[in-house]
Amino acid sequence: MRSLIKGKNKIIFIFLVIAIISIFLGYFTGKIICGEDKFMLNGKSTIVLGLEQAYVDEGITAIAFGKDISNQVITITNINFGVPGQYYIKYTIKNIRFKGVEKYRIVIIEDIDYEK
Repeated sequence: MRSLIKGKNKIIFIFLVIAIISIFLGYFTGKIICGEDKFMLNGKSTIVLGLEQAYVDEGITAIAFGKDISNQVITITNINFGVPGQYYIKYTIKNIRFKGVEKYRIVIIEDIDYEK
């Protein structure tokens, strides 16, 4: 019997089969490794506080490639607890998985005594 695929065509065919298998394996491996990845706020996305009211930020959970990297989160805020207004807490991370991703928590300071 003669081979249906000869010479150069056989090499191209083998290369294509290997490439297709590699793409599928890479896709499913990525899904397994990154399936639980997340970059999400802990707690509420909007917080309302009275003037000078204490607040402890709940932070963010960051998991990349199956590893908890929450300790690498960079937090920037403009909150002035003594002045009514709308403020933010911005969360970013310098990580290849979440590069460029930003999360925000809005903090509203009102001139109302919430301690009563």
